[in-house]
Amino acid sequence: MLRSALVFAVAMVLAAQSAPAADYKCANKETNVALNDHDIAIAEREGSIKEMKAEITESGGSTDDQTKVLKTFEDKLAKMKDAREILVKECSGTAAP
Repeated sequence: MLRSALVFAVAMVLAAQSAPAADYKCANKETNVALNDHDIAIAEREGSIKEMKAEITESGGSTDDQTKVLKTFEDKLAKMKDAREILVKECSGTAAP
């Protein structure tokens, strides 16, 4: 189970490398790149979490290891979304100095 989740995560990374970038209109090009990177990472993590939850449901419940990995992925996703919000504010010029 854990191994299949890791294989899925690696596959998502490889697939995301060819994902088209969004067309952000930030004044700073680095912010555009960072927003695109965050969008890709968020999509990958959401996909991984969805896949893991489906596997847990199919197997009839989770083990301690699965629960820990799922919690780690959910925590990383929350942090990535928070970081993305900061970048969106920076892009729109509403970020705190």
